[in-house]
Amino acid sequence: MERPSRAHIFLSRLHLDSNEGDIENYLRSVNIEWTDIEKLPEKFAGQDYSSFHLTLLKGERDYDDFLDPNLWPEGSFYKRWFTPRVNNHRGTESFPKSLAEARALHNGSSPARTLQLQPDMDNSTQND
Repeated sequence: MERPSRAHIFLSRLHLDSNEGDIENYLRSVNIEWTDIEKLPEKFAGQDYSSFHLTLLKGERDYDDFLDPNLWPEGSFYKRWFTPRVNNHRGTESFPKSLAEARALHNGSSPARTLQLQPDMDNSTQND
C-alpha cells in the first residue's frame, strides 16, 4: 500500500490561545485532511501569537493549493515547512534523523558543528 502524499505547512500569527483543536475544526471547515498538527513552542519571550506545524494530506492537491491566501485566516502567516539540513563532519549535508532533532536544530539548541582548528605551532613560538 502506497503512503499518501503529504504537505508540511508552517502556520503562524494566530491568536495566542489557539490550540490543536481549533486548527482541526478549521481544517474540517475547509475540507482539508491532516495527519498531524503540532503547536510550536514560543520562539521569543513575550510572543503574542501561536504557531503550528501542519502535516496535511495532499490527495489531488499540490502545494500551491495549500499556499492560497484565501485558504488561511486573514492576518495569519503561512509558508511551506522546511526541515533544516545538518552539516555533518564530512562537510556534506544530511537530513536530521528525527523530527525532534530537526526541532532542536531549528530552535538553535543543537551542539555546535564547527571545526576546532589547532593553533599553528610555528607561529606560536617566539624567536628571541
